[in-house]
Amino acid sequence: MRVIFDGRVRPHSSFARVLTLLEAGATAVGLETVRWDGQEFPQGDFLWSTRALEIPAGPLPVIATIYDLNPLEDGRRGLLAALHRQRLRNRVTRILRDAWRICTCSQHTARRIAGTSGKAENRPHIVPLYADASLSPEPAPTDVVQLQDLGLAPGYVLFLGALRKHKNWERLARAWAQLPQELQDKHPLVLVGRNRRTKKTVAKLAAEGIRPVFLGEVAEGKVQALYRGARLFAFPSLTEGFGLPPLEAMASGTPVLASSRGGLSEVLGEAALFADPESTHSLSEGMARILEDSRLAEGLQQKGLQQAANFGPERTGMAMLELLKP
Repeated sequence: MRVIFDGRVRPHSSFARVLTLLEAGATAVGLETVRWDGQEFPQGDFLWSTRALEIPAGPLPVIATIYDLNPLEDGRRGLLAALHRQRLRNRVTRILRDAWRICTCSQHTARRIAGTSGKAENRPHIVPLYADASLSPEPAPTDVVQLQDLGLAPGYVLFLGALRKHKNWERLARAWAQLPQELQDKHPLVLVGRNRRTKKTVAKLAAEGIRPVFLGEVAEGKVQALYRGARLFAFPSLTEGFGLPPLEAMASGTPVLASSRGGLSEVLGEAALFADPESTHSLSEGMARILEDSRLAEGLQQKGLQQAANFGPERTGMAMLELLKP
């Protein structure tokens, strides 16, 4: 059985990361894979698209991936936001109608897809993601140098993800600013991710005296050092389909504070400390607890390593085989 993966994704994007994980999962259970770059179509049995909410044209049965429906839950107001949500619902309905199979990554997203479409046919198959095996709590000899290249020293509070509204990074910055000054000085907030259209928000925070460290997108080779160098990984997303970054942080031995919303509790289990993402006080209190309580931090670290180990390429590959059954 040969699976063709749609490789037309932006390098270093979340789609590219997921594509690599799915390919490794398929290989782990003996599936043959090949990438299609949009040119000559290769020989195969199925076409698997990791480009969210898109079905590429082709002669084979298509597996369409829907990672999340965040635009339906991000709280944006106004006519344009309402029109965008309606277009998204229409696209989901078309995909459920036209795709051979639907792939998603969590029960939470599967329920959201089913609720959005209102149709019983073509229910989503859950294929979980996992933290890459290269992520480890064991420090590498290059970690210190890589952090120095980024202007960092170990011990910071880390957020990694696109700096979009639903990721709730602005509220995280305000929550961090509520920490005692001693904790702020010792554990600066580091924000890593695509930062388009954030200038106004950054300026507004700076005017209030809130100055996190903005690194923008960071080369893949430095991400491991970033995870390991953090004293705490904070992920306050208002809605999330899976939550790969906090799982990666757990695999790196870093304690995690996560939002209690979306699919995060399903994925992270009892290995994270959860907070109300709409409460600045709850987020700040959660950060303070982990930063000040070494026993709590060590407990979360050990639970996190165990939780991350529950996910892996074999589990993903077995779910893919189940999806591919006639």
